[in-house]
Amino acid sequence: MAEKFAENYKKRFVNPYNFIPLMEACSRSAPTAEFEDCYTGYFDCTIKLLTPLFIPNTSSSSRLLSEEEKRNEKCKGEKWKGYDFYSYDDWSSEEWEGKGLPLPPQNPAIPGSEIRGALRNVFEAAFNGCMSSVSVDRVLSERTNKSKKHPACLGREVFTKTIGDLLKENGGYDPCADEKLCPACQVFGMVRKSGKGKTYARGSKIRVTDAVLIDPARDGQGLFEEPVVLPELGEPKPGTVEFYTEPPYGQSEKWKKGQGFWTYDYKYKAQNNKNPNNIRILSAREPKLRGRKYYWHSQVDLEQYRGNQLSAMKQRIRPMSARGRDEEPLFHFRVYFERLNRTQLNHLKWAIDFGNPACAHKIGRAKPLGFGSVRMNIDNLYLREIDKDTGIWEMKRETNMENFFSHPVGTSEALRIVQKMANWEERPRNVQYPSVERGAPGTPSKINETASHQWFKNNKKGGYFMKVLPKADEDARKNLESEKALYTYTKNKN
Repeated sequence: MAEKFAENYKKRFVNPYNFIPLMEACSRSAPTAEFEDCYTGYFDCTIKLLTPLFIPNTSSSSRLLSEEEKRNEKCKGEKWKGYDFYSYDDWSSEEWEGKGLPLPPQNPAIPGSEIRGALRNVFEAAFNGCMSSVSVDRVLSERTNKSKKHPACLGREVFTKTIGDLLKENGGYDPCADEKLCPACQVFGMVRKSGKGKTYARGSKIRVTDAVLIDPARDGQGLFEEPVVLPELGEPKPGTVEFYTEPPYGQSEKWKKGQGFWTYDYKYKAQNNKNPNNIRILSAREPKLRGRKYYWHSQVDLEQYRGNQLSAMKQRIRPMSARGRDEEPLFHFRVYFERLNRTQLNHLKWAIDFGNPACAHKIGRAKPLGFGSVRMNIDNLYLREIDKDTGIWEMKRETNMENFFSHPVGTSEALRIVQKMANWEERPRNVQYPSVERGAPGTPSKINETASHQWFKNNKKGGYFMKVLPKADEDARKNLESEKALYTYTKNKN
């Protein structure tokens, strides 16, 4: 009997990531400084965990491997790994002689670089910054079903455009590389080589400390979950144009079925795509990028990872528990800033707390699985005041932060979507990666047939995409129409 895959309308899912839309163009200008509009000081901040968190201590990749596992030949060949949570401990030469796994760190911390990266991502997305962390020379390609040399080897179709090409043509969002800087690079700094071989650099105006336990003696007890083995986590796959780009079709190019078919280089103009004359080469501006990748918040079910076996792609970790003392924060850190104007300071504050207590950041590893949702709160603001007569300065606490930051940060579609995707209280309840189910008991199954890439394979039928990624606004809707909503595919007997 032939096999047939169909959408299971009882199992709608929300993809773990969506995109913050880009504006018309990245705004850049030469940095300036005004003495009368210049602030130096720091924010006192706290962190509350909403889901389990994991940040690895990379001084040892085998600390969470048992002696038996370390002696296993498969472990050596596949390089099994087991990371403990981040701390200042150096476990590179540790020799654990006790039974079971070593105890967790007594003084875990969250690196300031981890927090800083999260703040910059929000700042860039909300306030029209460049996309500073992308690999502009990355070659774009997609997996194909054409075998090469060996039947088990799948080929790849490589495209002529690079990530950098698309960013330049989609509003100039490639990383800043000269004297004119985007709002984010003016605050967070940058180092980049221009196309002319020159290197441009701008020092950061902020410094983020490591987040440390507020009360180590009290918080250190029962802080961690039992170690678990995470499933394989793949790299971003921008080759999946049906998720990373918008369909390059106008109102007059409606397809009878599906959503059309395109790549980064060309598109089919009509349903019968077997005709070579049916292809149109896309211009430098096509297709349009959806925007900046951002992860939804979701709950974590650790039980589903407890029975996983180690492999080259599956690592053991010891996550920090989200079970806190009611609503009390767990970590404390500071964000120091120097010579920011009022607008920049206002934007920095927003990047920390979103201007909404319901919102939260994502930090650490395994974000697509729901790990790393944390709420950052600003407790105090201290500003430096200088006596113009004596030159003596002191740090003074701002007693009315609400009034100090009363000026609105502005409005934009990007800022609105950032708040929507960061909203912990209104998060989608069915977040998961695309998947394929085996179907009813007795349905024949093959190795790896439920993997995520099988969903994308089955989503491409008859030479067109059945579904594209809904926009973030749409994806969050509970009653999204079935034509746009994403569903798992189930294999049935035909």
